[in-house]
Amino acid sequence: MGIVESKIRQENMAGAMKKCLPDGWDFVHNIGTGSVARIIVVWDTQGPKISVLVSSDQMMLLSVQVDTRIFALSVVYGFNQVGPRRQLWDELSDIQNRMKVAREELSNIQTCCAQLPGDPIRMEYERLCHLNFNDLCVAEEAWCR
Repeated sequence: MGIVESKIRQENMAGAMKKCLPDGWDFVHNIGTGSVARIIVVWDTQGPKISVLVSSDQMMLLSVQVDTRIFALSVVYGFNQVGPRRQLWDELSDIQNRMKVAREELSNIQTCCAQLPGDPIRMEYERLCHLNFNDLCVAEEAWCR
């Protein structure tokens, strides 16, 4: 669940979440980038595994894993004024560009992995390369839509 326009300050976050969330729930927020949390994402830890990929004053990009499926989740709460909101569009464009570069680099790594002789270390490395490549592809496709 995403909460936007929360305006909870750092010193009040732990107490507010303790009062609001049931036992076994966790949360992430974007306070590190501003004076208040404009975005809070909460979830039952018995369900998905969530990690922050990118966070700013106006958006959060998260990696969500449900069972074996991984996808990107974005929560955006843009500023009302056009000037500050331009920063959001610049950040989104930067993320898309970085994902394309990372995708190309991982593709190169996969090509190198395929050329190594078959041993358990190489095969595990190749498996990890493939998983990371697929995660980035999912995140990139989510941002390109």
